[in-house]
Amino acid sequence: MNSIDPQEDARSPAHIRYERLHKVFGAEPHKIVALEDVTFDIRRGDFVAILGPSGCGKTTTLRIIAGVDRQDAGEVRIDGRAVSDAAAETPPEARSVGLMFQDFALFPQLTVAANVGNFALELRDSIADEAPVGLYLGLTGPSSADSAAKAFEVAPLPSEPRQQVLELRELDLPILILIGGATGTGKSTVATEIAYRFGITRVTSTDFIRETMRAFFSDGFMPSIHHSSFAAGDAFPDADDPLEFGFLQQPRNVLVGVRAAMERALHEGWSMVLEGVHLVPGMLAPDVARAVVVSCVLTIEDETEHARNFFARGQGSERPVSAYLERFGEIRRLQELLLARAEREGVAVIENESADAAASAVADLVLDAADRMRERL
Repeated sequence: MNSIDPQEDARSPAHIRYERLHKVFGAEPHKIVALEDVTFDIRRGDFVAILGPSGCGKTTTLRIIAGVDRQDAGEVRIDGRAVSDAAAETPPEARSVGLMFQDFALFPQLTVAANVGNFALELRDSIADEAPVGLYLGLTGPSSADSAAKAFEVAPLPSEPRQQVLELRELDLPILILIGGATGTGKSTVATEIAYRFGITRVTSTDFIRETMRAFFSDGFMPSIHHSSFAAGDAFPDADDPLEFGFLQQPRNVLVGVRAAMERALHEGWSMVLEGVHLVPGMLAPDVARAVVVSCVLTIEDETEHARNFFARGQGSERPVSAYLERFGEIRRLQELLLARAEREGVAVIENESADAAASAVADLVLDAADRMRERL
């Protein structure tokens, strides 16, 4: 990353000041210059994205701000106070800077309670008081006495022979699991469960991709993405079938981002679970030659059970349950559309009677796909 000239701005002083930073990894003849004379300001309230190709110093920049890495030269200031310069280095826990790591960042020698309490909840002086820690751990499941390594180890698949799981890992290929289905069919819950079973740390919703696209493309330029999937037809009232036409416009746009995410995963050798209503059968052709790829569509046949999911979904959400129930007829029609396309394209349909059973059905698909891949190799 090369030098960036800071723009003078009188709105407010810099919240984070990054001044003439230099960072080198390795030594000659293999020296890598990650940062070279980099300077920029971030003001309070700014939303900043650091873009660039692999290896240009994006992650190094964030790690130095957080205090995880130290620069070779230059200064980092937060609210006017130097937190890293030639004279002193403020430890990460004293900077009030949060950093979301790309992979798990736990201390395996510590218990789950110590990881959460010592760092996430800042209970360094009162770790004996496990009540607050227990409150948060109760949401995730691991015992506070478990070590981090034990609590977050890959879970065996209870419904499958252990040998098949071991053979899957020996393939040394990324796993791509695509879970589609209409709104309210439990896609995110099943995606999280299947990711846990296979030890996959990357779980992405197509809704997040759509939300990102909304920030870049206006309603006038790309109207379909600015509506819920079941309301996208409102943008095309003159279509022969506004609901179907508007809905299918969304994945045509959103799948551009999905394909990019999948291609990056394949390039890096990452496993990933993708879930979302935009994973429409027949509209996405993943590269099955470089990964174990599974596609499926979740469904809930019983209308009452399907509607009940929205009451659970509404808890803790700013969107009221009525927003879904008022369009429940459209949601059910879209489910019929997805099922018809799944049958036509030969994509597996899984009745989601329970998240555990549905995840087991997805696991069966993964292991079957792995067997077919093993025969080809």
